[in-house]
Amino acid sequence: MKVAIVGSINYDIIITHRSEKRESLGGILYNAMVLSSLLDDSSVIHLITGIGKRHYGTISELFRSHRTVDLGGVKIDPKGTNENHLIYTSEQERRERLIRRASALDYGVISNYLDSDLILFNFVTGSEVPLSLLEKTRENSDAIIYVDVHSKVLGMKEDGTRYPSGWPDWKEWLKHTHIVQMNLDECRLLLDERLESAGAFPSAAKKIAEAGPNQVIITLGGDGAFVYCHDGEERWELIPASTHRVVDTTGCGDCFTAGYMWGLFKYADPIKAASIANVVAGENCHTIGLIGKLDACRIEQRALELYPGIFQS
Repeated sequence: MKVAIVGSINYDIIITHRSEKRESLGGILYNAMVLSSLLDDSSVIHLITGIGKRHYGTISELFRSHRTVDLGGVKIDPKGTNENHLIYTSEQERRERLIRRASALDYGVISNYLDSDLILFNFVTGSEVPLSLLEKTRENSDAIIYVDVHSKVLGMKEDGTRYPSGWPDWKEWLKHTHIVQMNLDECRLLLDERLESAGAFPSAAKKIAEAGPNQVIITLGGDGAFVYCHDGEERWELIPASTHRVVDTTGCGDCFTAGYMWGLFKYADPIKAASIANVVAGENCHTIGLIGKLDACRIEQRALELYPGIFQS
């Protein structure tokens, strides 16, 4: 299995809702660290990003024992590494301020990885991937195109403070995708709808799917995840969360993405994949900063225990 992960690596300065402080590299590292723990050694994960010179050695050391991760697409950016300040006011709510340094990526960076089975575009800052890059990738690759909306629905003030802004041209972007993921707040901003109950999720997902993707994922924090798919037949499922013990939610959406990719490769079923992803995201809630290696067998067994109805169908 060959996966390309495209997006930003941030230097995160995190203040948890318990006033604990932690500094670590994040962004697409969450995707790569978790997915490399779950895939077998015959697979390869290509990281495609830019990072400051002073952090490149840290990245190399971090993945020294992860044989599945290839850093050939990690380029040293003379502008440096993005710095992201995350201050949590509750388990789920936070204020965010970004010092943006890294340059936007161009098609030449990704052109060597078009033969991947899946290409993930994670809009960590919202500005690292131009629309032309997404368009050319879809046009020239047979890969599954997976997009994590993340910061595309956020604006940025002069001091780097992020604020809700919506995403007026989202249809122009998502028509080039197969899978799109967002959390509930991002979905509300994208559609400009309140979505006050789970009963509103199917129609919301259908509206998004009409733009192009055949799998729509809405992550719900402590309430789990909603997944919609139309792969010959229309299906959807609201999947409860796997844990209620929360230390830090930073990176949980990215860990969910990694679990979803692995589950999709293993089961070729979006609902089973989302169940696996719920368990993976739950593991990330138990620690501050980057999660360590995961036991794939234990993750799968936990999903089977929590969601027997889904895996028996």
